[in-house]
Amino acid sequence: MDTKAIEDFWSNPHLKFQQALPELEKIYSEYLNSKGLFQNDLHTKELLRELMIRLSAITQKFYLEELQKLSVSIKSMGFAEGANYLKSLQANGGRLENIIESLDKKPEEELFFLQQFQEASGIAASISFNQLSNAKPSSSAGGCYIATMAYGSYEHPQVLVLRNFRDNTLSKSKLGSWFIAKYYSYSPKLVRQLQNKKTVNYLIKKFLNQFIKLIG
Repeated sequence: MDTKAIEDFWSNPHLKFQQALPELEKIYSEYLNSKGLFQNDLHTKELLRELMIRLSAITQKFYLEELQKLSVSIKSMGFAEGANYLKSLQANGGRLENIIESLDKKPEEELFFLQQFQEASGIAASISFNQLSNAKPSSSAGGCYIATMAYGSYEHPQVLVLRNFRDNTLSKSKLGSWFIAKYYSYSPKLVRQLQNKKTVNYLIKKFLNQFIKLIG
């Protein structure tokens, strides 16, 4: 790794998330290739690990900043434009999360990254909820409010699975139709109460992930 070039790039005050992520992925690839070379050099190995942690934290900060900007500008966007931008941003956030999850982290580093991603999920959930509140998509059955809150986007792949289950399974039975009606009676109020509670949203997301595995 060319550490000077790395420092020069990441010290740019105008650096944005869209520029930082591909650069981080390139450095991550080099990092993986170099790990074996320094297997017995613990000092160098730790320096490289710390570098990856630091650059990942910087990139995660940029990701949060992009979400915060979107939360302000979303009001001027149409539903489709806002949903597509959020979907693209979250897909890139997923790429970042995959890198961070694979890194060797100390407990305090693990906690830091978890808190940052929970904050990102909360911002994304607020964006999606505001979209659903102000501009309903063209869907005869409406939006999946709680799932959208948990995953941060109406178009998130897991939300699409749940919408498909609702439309093609639940709605086909009387009990399922009753559940859907009750869900849409209470879920908007629940979302307003829970959308900023990061730990609750994290637990809801974990539960929904397990449920999706069962119906998949």
